[in-house]
Amino acid sequence: MKTLKEIIGNRPLLTVHKDITVQEACKFMCEHKIGLVPVFDGNKLVGVFSERDLMQRVIAEKKNPAEVKVSEVMTVNLIVADENETYLDALAKMKKANIRHLLVTSKEKLIGVVSIRDILQVELDIKEETIEVLYNYINSKPIIKQSDI
Repeated sequence: MKTLKEIIGNRPLLTVHKDITVQEACKFMCEHKIGLVPVFDGNKLVGVFSERDLMQRVIAEKKNPAEVKVSEVMTVNLIVADENETYLDALAKMKKANIRHLLVTSKEKLIGVVSIRDILQVELDIKEETIEVLYNYINSKPIIKQSDI
């Protein structure tokens, strides 16, 4: 069964500093096509900033994204998973916490983020492989040897 480490692969870890503005964080997220970014204070993980944080804590509250710091609106109650956990373990954690992104650690160090899209892609790949195997099985013709006739 695929582990989170296998899903992350060699993806770069994209992070921001807690003192940047929400506008800068949003620009960074758009450039990298990501919906959540871990927030650091030096070498310490202090939170995450997500599209949901933007909507609930900035836009809905009519705050100016160019003035508000990420540290003021980020999520600090973090849900993490170990790199050796399976994608099904990750899916269960995500469902229980009602989140779409999960921080992945190795020896208590952040190594990446997996999204629900990553998990669903693993599920899709498994189903496609199963369909292919079944299709080949169903459509395979028995080999009749000359000696069997």
